[in-house]
Amino acid sequence: MKENNEAHQPKLRRPRRAADFGLMGLGAAVILLVWFAVANSTDVTISFWGYHNQTKVITVIVLSAALGGVVGFVLGRRSKKRQQKD
Repeated sequence: MKENNEAHQPKLRRPRRAADFGLMGLGAAVILLVWFAVANSTDVTISFWGYHNQTKVITVIVLSAALGGVVGFVLGRRSKKRQQKD
């Protein structure tokens, strides 16, 4: 009978240093995001097809990025479906 050596092997873990660098990168990204939001906290007037409203610049940037992501995703899926048909 052969023993299953794999069952007795300890699971390999990521080195602690890699996890620390990941946390530092995440922390830096959060700090930059907060700084960007504070730097763009001024109010702007939005005029779009007769609709007028005042909002913060960061809101406009985030909504524009989200809308662009949705449009890009939808167009990318349509293009992929067309390639699969051909």
